[in-house]
Amino acid sequence: MERPALERMAERWLNEAIRDGKLAIFDELLLPNVQSESGGQVTHGTEPFKLRAAAVHGAFSEIETSLD
Repeated sequence: MERPALERMAERWLNEAIRDGKLAIFDELLLPNVQSESGGQVTHGTEPFKLRAAAVHGAFSEIETSLD
C-alpha cells in the first residue's frame, strides 16, 4: 500500500472511528479475519477494534484528533 493510501486509512481510523464513534468503519478498513495482539491477548475479527474504539470514544467524547 502506498503512503497516501496509508495516510487516508489512518485518518479515517482516527477521525471516523475514534473521534466520531462510527465503528462500522472497521468493517471497511480491516479484513473480517484480522488478528490483533494488543491488550495482551490474540483476538480475531473487527469486533475487538470496535470495542476498544467505543471505549476511547465513550471516555473522551469531546476528543479532538489530528494526524501529522
